[in-house]
This record gives sequence, C-alpha cells and structure tokens, in this order.
Amino acid sequence: MGMSEDKVKEHVVMLEPEKENGTEAMLVRSDGHVEFGVMGRAREGQDLRGLDLVQLAPHANSPVVWNVKERTSFRSEGSQSSGPAKVNSKAFRDNYERIFGGDDDALPN
Repeated sequence: MGMSEDKVKEHVVMLEPEKENGTEAMLVRSDGHVEFGVMGRAREGQDLRGLDLVQLAPHANSPVVWNVKERTSFRSEGSQSSGPAKVNSKAFRDNYERIFGGDDDALPN
C-alpha cells in the first residue's frame, strides 16, 4: 500500500456546507495544483484504502478555508489491484502443493 505523508502548511482546503454524504472540498496545494473531493470524518475501523487522511487547522481569515496541517495518503501508487498481497515465491508454491496437492488420489479422504 503506497502511503505518503505531506506536511506542507501552504496547502489549504475550502469547504462547502456539510451535507448528508459528506462535505464537498477543494484542496489547493502550495504548487497551485487543485483537487476536488468529498470530505468526511474518519471513523474507527474505517477502511482507508484509496483515501487521504487530512488534519486541518482553522485559517485566520476565513471560516470556509482551512490550513492543511498533515496529509497522509492511503492510495496505491502505480497499482490498480486490491486485496491481499500476491505471494508468488517458490516456498509458497511448494507448500501450496504439499497442502492442497495436485493429485486427487494423494488426498487422505
């Protein structure tokens, strides 16, 4: 899982009023790049794969603009697959054959 942290204080988030399914947000990075998304509160036990976890601090000049204190991304970098890691080592294959076998006659039942 690609996990990266971004601690640049110049990033700001502009928030729309809260709605039932979250709050629409616009992230403006210090390099001028703009990202749009929906922001909601993190909940204990929530799967964060594919999401960003953002810690905000109030901006001095506006109630709808927030400073980004920290941003941690749980997005996969360069991979579109999901699920457990794909193990493809010789030891895994040998044990797989030993446990599940390839020959039905070798099974004890």
